[in-house]
Amino acid sequence: MLSLIFQTDWDAFLASIKYPPGSMFAILALSLTTATITIILTRLLTNPKQLKEKQAVIKAHQERRKEIEELKDERPKKYKKELTKWERMDKPIQTMQQKMGLQRMKPMCFTIVPYMLIFPLIGGFFDGPVAIPPMNPWDIPLIGQMIWGIYEHPETGVIIIPKEWGMIGYISWYILCSFTANMIIGRLAGTQQSGGGLGQMFDKAKYDSYK
Repeated sequence: MLSLIFQTDWDAFLASIKYPPGSMFAILALSLTTATITIILTRLLTNPKQLKEKQAVIKAHQERRKEIEELKDERPKKYKKELTKWERMDKPIQTMQQKMGLQRMKPMCFTIVPYMLIFPLIGGFFDGPVAIPPMNPWDIPLIGQMIWGIYEHPETGVIIIPKEWGMIGYISWYILCSFTANMIIGRLAGTQQSGGGLGQMFDKAKYDSYK
């Protein structure tokens, strides 16, 4: 593939990345590029160290609420006293969370428009199955039925994709690659918060249920 680039044989190069296996690596490279750009913007527009410190304060606040709830039945007077103190701190903590959310959205303001313009064009280029993921998505109820099994190759004509292959299209493969790339590069760059993701989401849901 690299030799084709250096020879500036663009037609052959584009043909090599339009269909598997070239398409799989091309979209992986695209996801790594977009993740790197997003991480760089995050480093420039936000203060990752400050965000990490604030996240630690928020987590401690949430953990304190769990500890207070344990006093509810055994020591009701102490529970009421500690809860009053906690509620005094809750509003500033919520304000801090909102400001952190706005800070983390800053890079999106610079990337959302280019992505919206470029990605439909790229999606039109990869007009068929592009990769075989580790798990077969065709086995997933409902979602598997939405995956197409036929596409038209310009050189070989109509191709029927066997269900056993479990091939997926451009959007699905890009999402998988992008999620992994953002997580790995974000950790290396110090912008990915430890304990984040689904775990943090469930902790917040549990925290909200106490209110």
